[in-house]
Amino acid sequence: MSAKTKASKLNDSPPPAEWAELRGGPDNLYIPFSGMPIRSKGSRYISAAEFFRLYDAVQLANSYGWLMNAELTISFGGSDARSQNAFRLFLARYRAWCDYQQVPCVYVYVWERPPNTRLHAHLQLHIPDNAQGKAAVWTPQTLELADPTNRECLVVDKKLVVRKSANVVSQWAWFRYITKGIDPRIGWQGDVGVENYQFARRFGIRGVAQGIIPFKRTGRSLQISDRAQRLAIIRGEFHPVGAMDGNSTFEETWSDYWYRQFQLRKERATPSATPRLF
Repeated sequence: MSAKTKASKLNDSPPPAEWAELRGGPDNLYIPFSGMPIRSKGSRYISAAEFFRLYDAVQLANSYGWLMNAELTISFGGSDARSQNAFRLFLARYRAWCDYQQVPCVYVYVWERPPNTRLHAHLQLHIPDNAQGKAAVWTPQTLELADPTNRECLVVDKKLVVRKSANVVSQWAWFRYITKGIDPRIGWQGDVGVENYQFARRFGIRGVAQGIIPFKRTGRSLQISDRAQRLAIIRGEFHPVGAMDGNSTFEETWSDYWYRQFQLRKERATPSATPRLF
């Protein structure tokens, strides 16, 4: 990355062109991501591009004041295709539940299947305080429902954790956990066959293979999707920070930058209670 295009950390400037190219998904990413796969379908790892799409999605959620305060893990007992269909059905039901409750539908997810472990999905969600109790009841009940097409329930285990006192520390801790399957070669500027763990170790991520997934490994809800990010950028409310370069620190990468931007906008929009003298 050249000095001319390098952006200062956590400022209001757009990220350098290299990061925009990374997110756009070219065949050959810029160093330190050159030679890395764009997608992880059929791979044992999360690709660099997928990792940053998840990262930007969570940052966008924070920019709207949505801290990711819920953690859900769902394990499946059927074939890959049937498990994927069961997961899609659950997400459709969850979107309908959010609409009914009139709460934002905000989540990211990652599929995993490490050795000697069932196929499972980790989700990170934002659930408002006033809906957390209902979600704690609705989620396990819904996951136990049979598929209406074949009367089967493929969910063999589930665990939901909701945090009323959520902050960016707990948010990013779970995010690093669910992205532990990032490719360990990310950040290695030489032979891409060398598992250097440079990027993973620098930012506190394990970088361990999580099994081959024959379908899309990661995803995000529509409210924090690429399209939602583009619209937020047009409105001047968001831009991908792009802080994870060779000089970025652990604290900068896992900061509350965008949540603070939301709070500042909220403060500016709130009329001052101080009486005017003139």
